[in-house]
Amino acid sequence: MKDGPQPGPRDTAALQAKLAAAESAVPAVRNSNGYPVYPEQINEFTKFITLSPWHDSGYSRFQIQEIFVQPQLFGAEEIAAALTCLTRLERFSPGSLKARLEDGTARRLVTRAVELAAG
Repeated sequence: MKDGPQPGPRDTAALQAKLAAAESAVPAVRNSNGYPVYPEQINEFTKFITLSPWHDSGYSRFQIQEIFVQPQLFGAEEIAAALTCLTRLERFSPGSLKARLEDGTARRLVTRAVELAAG
């Protein structure tokens, strides 16, 4: 995000819509051999982040857990890093994306992203 295009109103509206769809799809997550199988709405949420201005492949330079807990204390670069990390956690910790959707972490990050994009 730091060198790419900055998120605009369409980006934030789409991010909010994708999050709402993902949250509503959480009950449809099923397990297969101990691994979650995510409905399309959740996959679309993570895909959107990956392809949007909210993506930051350099996310590992931040203390992401702190951002997850109190996103209101951080700026756009940190929020983009946390959103990117949110999409990548699943690779190393199956079920973590579902947990972050259920515990409100994804909602807090998106809320902060919208606040920051609005200025």
